[in-house]
Amino acid sequence: MNLKETETLLREMFAVDGRKLEAEKIAAWKESLGGMQLDVAQEALRAARADSYINFVEPRHLWAKAKAAAQELDRKEQQEQMKEEEAKKTYAPCPTCIHGVALLACNECCRTLMNLHNSHQNEYGDCGESCNNFAKANLLA
Repeated sequence: MNLKETETLLREMFAVDGRKLEAEKIAAWKESLGGMQLDVAQEALRAARADSYINFVEPRHLWAKAKAAAQELDRKEQQEQMKEEEAKKTYAPCPTCIHGVALLACNECCRTLMNLHNSHQNEYGDCGESCNNFAKANLLA
């Protein structure tokens, strides 16, 4: 963390507990937290405030909460990435059968395909492309 980031963190912290922001305090906190990233320090600060045993936040409290804070930030980032990937996905509509119904909703077509599949199923349950080709030729609209 640089001096500006340390000041940002201390402004957030001191706004709650009433301490006065001074240049010496910023420099001292920067020396204590210099190796920590601002976002991790802010998350650790929130965790330290939530801890009922911590009345007055000190650098040691932020270091104690830093690992869990970094893991939480990573988890949030992964969730955001998963949401973005999910939003980018496109889905094809379910094909309709010869009866004009969604193929998987048509009991008659499902029964026909199941009977065909059961008639030639081998010990591995793999019928190759025969069921797929039958469905394309006889069941899809």
